[in-house]
Amino acid sequence: MSVFAMKTSISHVATAPEVRAQYVVRVADPRTETTAWFLYKRYSEFRTFRDALVQLRLCTACRRTTQAIVEQFPRRHIFSSKTERVLDERKIRLNHFLEIVASAVQRCDDTSCIVRSLWQEFLDVPDLKKRPLRRMSAAALANTEATSLLEFVRKDRGSRGMHPRCGRRTPRPSDEKRVPSVFVRPASPPMTIGLSTSEPTQFGR
Repeated sequence: MSVFAMKTSISHVATAPEVRAQYVVRVADPRTETTAWFLYKRYSEFRTFRDALVQLRLCTACRRTTQAIVEQFPRRHIFSSKTERVLDERKIRLNHFLEIVASAVQRCDDTSCIVRSLWQEFLDVPDLKKRPLRRMSAAALANTEATSLLEFVRKDRGSRGMHPRCGRRTPRPSDEKRVPSVFVRPASPPMTIGLSTSEPTQFGR
């Protein structure tokens, strides 16, 4: 069965102390409901997938189908990302996100659209993990050199602090090494007062 017809659902959320929560994605054959494999995905991986749908070129139909769900993507929570309320809300909304993207993938018939390649990349399809994705059109990947599209999005996100001309990261004030300005006075040579026995010594001159 084609991977594009597989059914996805988030079965539960795996949590542990001092470990980021992982959403367990079940990939199954919809005809028999037989589980094909499970995926453990962090919220950041879902967000990278979402950013790829926004930044990379999709066909008109896929763009129209995914636009609303992309805009309604669950937001970040800095201090409360592991509370039960946030995890439950994210589970529901991320599951709906996968359902909408899956429907777009199944309906897409545009060979130049890269939504299928993104879907394969996100699902970690076992048969495709050992070889790069090579079915993407040149028009869709005109400025993309990375083999993995999701990895490209990660690199693009990390390079936003790069200097536009030289390609190096713009230094921040905190990056500069602070050299302590401590003036050390050189040691003075020892003063020796010699008294000669042949000539009288006069003081007060």
